[in-house]
Amino acid sequence: MTECRFFSTRGLAVWFALWLSWMAGTVGAQERTHIYEATLTTAAGTEGELPLWLHANRHGLLNPKGASASLQLGLHSPFREGKKLDWAYGVEVVGRPAGDATAWLSEAYVRARYGVLAAWAGRMPHTSGLHHAGLSSGSLTVSGNAVPLPQISAGLPEYVAVPFTGGWLAVRGMFSHGWFEEDRFTPRPYLHEKYGYLRLGGPWFANGHVGLVHEVQWGGGRVPEVPFLPEDIRGKKPPQSFCDFLSVVFVRPACADAPFYEALNQVGNHLGTWDFGLDVHLRDATFSAYYQHIFDDNSGATRFRNTLDGLWGFGLSWPGQRPLTGLLYEHLYTKNQSGPGPKDPDGGSDDYYNNFVYFSGWSYYNRIVGTPLFSLRPNWDRTSGLAFINNNRVMAHHLGAEGFLTPRLHYRALVTFSRNYGRHAILNDGADDLPGARNRWAFLAEIEQERFFARENLSLQAALAFEKWEDEAVNLGLMFSLCWRDALP
Repeated sequence: MTECRFFSTRGLAVWFALWLSWMAGTVGAQERTHIYEATLTTAAGTEGELPLWLHANRHGLLNPKGASASLQLGLHSPFREGKKLDWAYGVEVVGRPAGDATAWLSEAYVRARYGVLAAWAGRMPHTSGLHHAGLSSGSLTVSGNAVPLPQISAGLPEYVAVPFTGGWLAVRGMFSHGWFEEDRFTPRPYLHEKYGYLRLGGPWFANGHVGLVHEVQWGGGRVPEVPFLPEDIRGKKPPQSFCDFLSVVFVRPACADAPFYEALNQVGNHLGTWDFGLDVHLRDATFSAYYQHIFDDNSGATRFRNTLDGLWGFGLSWPGQRPLTGLLYEHLYTKNQSGPGPKDPDGGSDDYYNNFVYFSGWSYYNRIVGTPLFSLRPNWDRTSGLAFINNNRVMAHHLGAEGFLTPRLHYRALVTFSRNYGRHAILNDGADDLPGARNRWAFLAEIEQERFFARENLSLQAALAFEKWEDEAVNLGLMFSLCWRDALP
């Protein structure tokens, strides 16, 4: 029987391009703004690697291994104000010289909107989950640590008031399909991503938020024939029919003729967060609190057996260009994981981000998609049977602050302490990947000067960072970035 994939990348791209072309002719000839950018960045660390906050949560721009330099060339056109039906686009090419010489499209997307509805296709930087994108240590689902995945997405990106509630109740949500890379343990798996949120409060001074972020790796090419996998899946393709897609969306067992492990559990590698948030608007500031409750299976998603594992955040923000515009404290705790071993089919050994079929885990081009406070195994051998993400039991405290020293000089500072426990010992034949707990400090001080050398379109960014693992030398790093930004005539 000839296999038929449910999703075709080329077909979806063609249909979306035709739709966009039609819409471009529909929205009228109002003049658009096309903005181009050229950015040169260089960074280096004293220990042969970049400190954490010089490379983390920068959409995979810099290589953390050794000194790194990059040239970014971008062209963007945003939505036009006051247009109910409109489109936008962005494209950016990144090149790295020297030993890790490479070039890739870090952004390449088109966006469309009609009223409150929106859709986009391609590789577009974004994050998910309730968090402070500028000061956070990183969301537990999509943090901006890796290069953006190519996706097709549609939904309500901003809150929309529910009719007949006077604005007191609002909703937002998106539904997305994406693609992981070829060069991984199980090649070319699909991404299923969706989120939905409710906001209560509206015109009141306090607003509450509750939502769900659901991520799934599923489908893909043939699983390698390695001895540590069950025989019924070696060399076979994971389930990827339309019926299996529905199983992914509604979190149910696989369809007929699926391998035992997928028929017993769910199709694919599921993870996500339950999000809870509160915004309180004060006289001259806004107080925000949030909690991302991480889950990897039903033990965390429906039974909360992993107790309070997740990311907690408490912040204040002030408007304008003042010395302090944002202040954030976060606490990350992921040690419980529903216990060290399986207690029943729905609990134990959650092993966040890892999966024995999608053995490259929650990563994309060798960078963790979620929190960068987890660690990847150095010099990983895909056939070793050892997990790629070797440190996912972490307790961390994180502080962030930002503001303006002058109207054109912005600063950002991050300080992070983490205690790292590797993985549960039962998952590593009785031995932790990390011998005992190891402490790590990470620090960043960053400034951005607009109108550099009195040039209206030129800006300079400079950063000093250090990272200190227990029993290792201090890794001190510097980064400099020059950006020219202007609109096409």
